[in-house]
Amino acid sequence: MRLIAFRLGSENENRTTALPVPLASGMQAMKNKWLKAVVRTVASWSSSRAIPVAVGLVLLSAAALKVLSRPSTNFFPFDSNWFAAALVGAELTLALWLWTGVWSAAVRLTLICLFSCFAVFNWTQATTGAVSCACFGAIGLSPRTALIVDASLVGLLIYWQPVATSIVTRAQLGIGTLLFCLAGMSAVSGQEKTMDGLLAVSPKVLDLGDIPRGTSGRGEFVIRNMSHEAVAISEVETSCPCLDIRFPETPVEPGGQVRGEAVLDMSREPRFTGNLAIKLNARTAKNKSAFAMVVTAEIRNGD
Repeated sequence: MRLIAFRLGSENENRTTALPVPLASGMQAMKNKWLKAVVRTVASWSSSRAIPVAVGLVLLSAAALKVLSRPSTNFFPFDSNWFAAALVGAELTLALWLWTGVWSAAVRLTLICLFSCFAVFNWTQATTGAVSCACFGAIGLSPRTALIVDASLVGLLIYWQPVATSIVTRAQLGIGTLLFCLAGMSAVSGQEKTMDGLLAVSPKVLDLGDIPRGTSGRGEFVIRNMSHEAVAISEVETSCPCLDIRFPETPVEPGGQVRGEAVLDMSREPRFTGNLAIKLNARTAKNKSAFAMVVTAEIRNGD
């Protein structure tokens, strides 16, 4: 049997000790086995606890920022107090439920559906030119960034398997989630096409630029009637009461156009800072959609 020799030294003597090769190989194998066990333990902990903790912290942060920044009066669809309160309550409840570990498979599916809906919403916001999704209150997170966050959280939740004997595999759940999101995007796109209205508006996204906190800003847009009959606008709905829309009350004649003005008065929300993306819909006396557009602005602290 071949021997491996190595030297041990002390103050008084040097001696050579022989170690069999199989014993050295066994020690290396034990070291590799220990390292693999550590890696498996860390990976198991990351999958079982780190992902729920991270997702719960995101939910908790989103709920807290919504409360602190009071987005219910500034952002669509948070212009309804009851909707904003329900969403904050749902986020807090889901975060606590996730951390308890009770019915973890059920909360996992619930959160995948929730973040998939958020992803569809942020996709629509990004395609309409909105500058903020209001997902984290007035922090000013862009819809594209929020979409990336939502997609990342959905991916983590799909990877996380709280129940070892899951009926649905990760691949099946991922494909189902993707189809759900694509169906939602298709449905929203079809609805937006039907809501374009009888009149053409330019620009569809009106950017008012930077506006000092507590002051006002304004911008102009053009409404064109490309149909063969006059269109009279009787009502304009906005997702923020701080926005006023002004244009002539006379009907828009066939082939004609009128100029309108959007006035954003932030004196009604003097403490607000951040990005705004306000949707507005104009309707006729017969409750038909006349036109739809988005008004954006960045409210900043005055120098």
